[in-house]
Amino acid sequence: MWDREVYNALRATVDGITGSALLRTNLTVSTTPVRIRQFFKSNLFDGTLGRMVFSYKPRAGRDGKIPRIGKFSDEFYEKLDNYLARLDNCKGRYVIRPLNKLTERLANDIAELGDLTDNDCLWDMGKRSLIAAWKAGCIMWTLNNMTWHRSMADVVEWLMFHDLWSKYQVLGDMLKEGDTSTADASQSTPANMLDNIKGESFSEQQLDALRLSLGKPIGSATKRQLRVWVHRQLITFNEATGLYTKTKEYLKGNG
Repeated sequence: MWDREVYNALRATVDGITGSALLRTNLTVSTTPVRIRQFFKSNLFDGTLGRMVFSYKPRAGRDGKIPRIGKFSDEFYEKLDNYLARLDNCKGRYVIRPLNKLTERLANDIAELGDLTDNDCLWDMGKRSLIAAWKAGCIMWTLNNMTWHRSMADVVEWLMFHDLWSKYQVLGDMLKEGDTSTADASQSTPANMLDNIKGESFSEQQLDALRLSLGKPIGSATKRQLRVWVHRQLITFNEATGLYTKTKEYLKGNG
């Protein structure tokens, strides 16, 4: 468990309202894609899925090997006891500046990814994945004698994207309906709105019109999406004409 404290906050549930909620239970569940899809079929967007960390392992080849129960040495258990003692003794408020700086960068990456795909659900799921990865970073920092290393940053980033990847591997087609900015939930949103713009060059107003037709916000949202496309080298901007042009690399990959 992350902690076992009772939080005096009002929690409204189907069973009533309580002011003494025991929160942050950390459970590990092993299941199959079929069962997890059945479990979340009617509960994709109530917050539970976003707060759970997924780790999807594709089915391996039929190698005929039989799974066996692992055994660990006494040295392993001694190290484990030492780590648990460190976590138990870590009390108080700490600021891990390198981790917070990394988290800010990853939050921006998630926002850009949401703009690139124009997928609100991906953006929202990404924020939850980042929170879980940040917590893992805090634990690694604590277990490493409160010292931060670059390798920890790599693990935090991997954990965030692996969680997102795992969820979309198993539930991707079901999550498409969670794009809340789409006017019609049954209408598929293009993976990249740039595909739906006809011709090689276009104006900001044309993108505004396309976004409006899909029930998406315009104005600052349109400008941000254009900045992302330019940053990703999908388009270039001509200040003389005020037009955006799809790059050769984009056209070659989407021809």
